[in-house]
Amino acid sequence: MSEIHAKRVHVVVDRGPMEKIPTTIYAHEVPCLEIQHGEGSVHVPEQLPDGMDYAENGAVVTLDLDEEWARLIGKYGRHPDMNVSVCEYVFQGQKANLARACAESATRDETRGTAGVDADGDGNMAKAEIQAALAEMAIPFHKNATKAVLLETLRDGLSQILDEAGVDHDVDAPVEVLYRQARDLMTEGSD
Repeated sequence: MSEIHAKRVHVVVDRGPMEKIPTTIYAHEVPCLEIQHGEGSVHVPEQLPDGMDYAENGAVVTLDLDEEWARLIGKYGRHPDMNVSVCEYVFQGQKANLARACAESATRDETRGTAGVDADGDGNMAKAEIQAALAEMAIPFHKNATKAVLLETLRDGLSQILDEAGVDHDVDAPVEVLYRQARDLMTEGSD
């Protein structure tokens, strides 16, 4: 048995203006769900609705890698445009990539948004987190851009905001640092 650790997370699947479905999944399933329902359709809410039992939100559980691989293949089925399963597409056909995604998500705090960035500040933000930060900072972005392009757009936009405000900053600083500086600037401006 090859053990992996996966984090449970509550998400909302946006299927249109009248259909928003809350559900609990493992964090590594978000890309699979986005393939089924469209890119950017899965959101990790900052605040969970009252009156529901959220004890499992953020819980890290131990799973068997082979069993989880098989479960994802069964649950998400075939990719709509490719001749592979959604699971194989998302994890590039490698169980090791699934294990890596589980390890990364198990150590990231999904409820803290960009505060969950890794040590260099550029690798662990989920695509939805990057899009949320871009929207919050009013930085224009293409919804269908790749995660890497969105991250670079965020970095450039934050640098531009700080430059225009005359705030001294390191352009090579982690995105988390630039984001915090820009957010502090916006908070000061609203007082």
